[in-house]
Amino acid sequence: MSKTKIVVIDENKELVKEIEEMYVNDPDFEVVAFANNGVDGIVKIEAFKPDVVIIDIILSGVDGIGVMQSVDLTKLNHKPIYIVVSHLMNDAIINQAMSVGASYFIRKPVNLEILRQRVVQLSKKDNIIIEPTTQAEKEMMQVLKKSSKVIDDKINNVFLAIGIPAHIKGFQYLKDAVKMMMAEPDSINYITKKIYPAIAKKNKTEAPRVERAIRHAIDVSWNKGKFDNINKIVGMKLYTKLDKPSNGELIALVANKLLTEGI
Repeated sequence: MSKTKIVVIDENKELVKEIEEMYVNDPDFEVVAFANNGVDGIVKIEAFKPDVVIIDIILSGVDGIGVMQSVDLTKLNHKPIYIVVSHLMNDAIINQAMSVGASYFIRKPVNLEILRQRVVQLSKKDNIIIEPTTQAEKEMMQVLKKSSKVIDDKINNVFLAIGIPAHIKGFQYLKDAVKMMMAEPDSINYITKKIYPAIAKKNKTEAPRVERAIRHAIDVSWNKGKFDNINKIVGMKLYTKLDKPSNGELIALVANKLLTEGI
């Protein structure tokens, strides 16, 4: 079995060396590359196609959020798991980093053993439940929960405003799709091959049923005559009663709107 590949992007060369040494004799994980600035970080991610990226927010050239936004996903086999390690941790930064794909945050100074544990847990991907082991991590988990709720509330408000009832399946599927696109904007180009199957797997159903449920949710909205609210939300007149958006168009509109607000 091949090793899980890690790329480390941090201007603290001593920390990079410590992380690299931590995995020297590890049978399951390997640091395949490192970078000390954002521009080089993008190059290393695209070249080495890592499974996990350990990254700071504060980087010269391009910051950590910019790195996550700028990586060309078409050059990768899959989207890496981003673990942010940084001194800079506040609600706005965490919200923004989560919206572009960050999976977890560890405040500096880094406890290497905790970092190792989180890399193992997050690389397993399925049904991750992380139990914080230090007070600092407990505080960070509270911030993460709060940030996740902010994103959920924003998406809920948009779909409720355009008349989609919260109790129908299409409402939840639309939420999942918007969050996927916020984390991975290029995924909208693979909506039938990527977004629908991922949502179907999460909800133990089939991709065609996800597509139909989202279509039904949009039909309900338009039948209620709430279509003009989406025009107000995006700030331009795009739709009329006879001109409904496709599933992909609505998902992209909402995701782009929230990303431009720095959510």
